[in-house]
Amino acid sequence: MGQRSAGDYPDERLLGTLEQLLALDATNLHDALDHVTQLVAEAMGADKVDVFLLEPTSSTLVARGTSDTPMGQLQKATGMDKLPIVNGGRTVAVFQTGAPFMTGHADQDPAELIGITQGLGVRSILAVALPLHGKGRGVLVVVSATPERFTERDLHFLEAISSWIGLVAHRAELVEHIAHEALEEGRRRGAEELIAVVAHDLRNYLTPLKTRLELIQLRAKRQERPADMVDARAATQVVNRLTQVISNVLDATRLDQGLFVLRPQVVDVVALARATAESLATSQNPIEVRAPDEVEALVDPDRIRQALENLLANALQHSPEQAPVRVDIEGAAASGGSDRADHIVIMVRDQGPGIALDALPHLFDRFISGPNSAGLGLGLYLARQIAIAHGGNLTVESLPGKGSRFHLSLPVSLPQEPTVSQRTDSEQATVLE
Repeated sequence: MGQRSAGDYPDERLLGTLEQLLALDATNLHDALDHVTQLVAEAMGADKVDVFLLEPTSSTLVARGTSDTPMGQLQKATGMDKLPIVNGGRTVAVFQTGAPFMTGHADQDPAELIGITQGLGVRSILAVALPLHGKGRGVLVVVSATPERFTERDLHFLEAISSWIGLVAHRAELVEHIAHEALEEGRRRGAEELIAVVAHDLRNYLTPLKTRLELIQLRAKRQERPADMVDARAATQVVNRLTQVISNVLDATRLDQGLFVLRPQVVDVVALARATAESLATSQNPIEVRAPDEVEALVDPDRIRQALENLLANALQHSPEQAPVRVDIEGAAASGGSDRADHIVIMVRDQGPGIALDALPHLFDRFISGPNSAGLGLGLYLARQIAIAHGGNLTVESLPGKGSRFHLSLPVSLPQEPTVSQRTDSEQATVLE
């Protein structure tokens, strides 16, 4: 680049540069910032211009845009386009403090990185922070191999356009984000449609398989072959679990299509919870149910059973052996008294490792599984959707290392006042093994 003095720059330089910045096609962040740095390099006669943006995961300032100049090419070749915060240097200092920096003798500055002064041969530096929403997002750096190359007027020019460059970067990131989200949404929908088709076909194969297993089990019982009976029963349980997974997939599709239908009836939720717990509990993974004698509610029993199965399966999966999963039910008793609650609450508590704080906001999203989960990530999503379809909700309390407790809240909505016995003060507790 040819050398220019401060007086060579007309007042129109700022306006002309801003006009070109606004005209940039900001559809790709890297391309947009490369164009930005090239414009600034030409306007200032610099040997290199960089737009450094923070990469939070590595705490590193990364040159997302660099002018296409010999020094810019050398910088990429030597790896000086990445500046870890811990290594310090003047660019990092500008990012951390927000204060602009100017020098004409970088080689005499002990605070500057050797790779910049000796590796790249930089002598003059201008650096200003790139503000975005009032916060430092990165640094705009202009350098030259010539000592005393820039003036205060150049620094003011750089400060004047830095906010505009920050806006260009923000606009390009938004465009990239929208494009990425659209692509991910398309992939997700395609995957969901494929999974739904496969699940539908699998269910057609499972029905005759289950029938065959039941026949084998009956034949083994009739012929007194206990080992075969145990194997057939275990295989039937696996098929039942697989059937439940397939039902979850198909139900997720029905929710999307608005075909998720409830068939409510008055149900003793306590009896339903005990039966569900008994079907899932084992000697290694017991389930304790603490509840009144009866709690009635107007619900779809099949859907509530499905929600409970998903909650209990999740709790059993994350509980250590011999650590009981506990189910507590609170709500309206099935007889007497006028203080009937409007909602019942079914609480499922495990003694597992708990849920990481960063995972909690996405816990009830579809196809989101924890690091130790083997499922498709539909169980908790469907359990919450079933609760919402009934006019209730599903929430969770969890701390790492202290287990998790899910609250399934359901409105009672009985068609008439029940005439049943008074609830006792001491709730029954049953351990199912």
